[in-house]
Amino acid sequence: MHIVRTIIWVLIAVWALFFFGMNWGEPVPVRFWPVPINNPLMFEWPVSLVAAIFFLIGLVPMWLYNRAQKWMLKRRIHSLENAARTAVVPAYPATPSAELAPETSLAVDAEPVPETRPPVV
Repeated sequence: MHIVRTIIWVLIAVWALFFFGMNWGEPVPVRFWPVPINNPLMFEWPVSLVAAIFFLIGLVPMWLYNRAQKWMLKRRIHSLENAARTAVVPAYPATPSAELAPETSLAVDAEPVPETRPPVV
C-alpha cells in the first residue's frame, strides 16, 4: 500500500511542477476585495502561484476537518473498547461454589454431625 501512495504523491508532484512551469509568466492582477475604488488589496502575482494559494485555501480546512473527525472517532472507539473490556472481565471473583472448592483434609476426615433436633410432627 505504501508503494501505491508513494507513486500517487510522485505523480501529483510532477503534475504540480508542470503546472507551475507552464503557467509561470506575466503576473496578473488579483483583487482580494470586490470594491474597485482605491483598492489597496490588489496584488500582481503569477497565475500558478495564485492557483496554488487558492487550492490550499480550499484544501486546508477540509483536511483539518477530516483529521478532527478521525481523532474524534478514534477516541470513541477506544472508549467503547475499554467499556467492553471492563464488562467482560469481572472486577472481583464470584463466590466459590461447593463444586469448585478444593477438598481439604478437614472436610474428608470429618464425620457427619447427627441431627439433634426432634423431628417435626
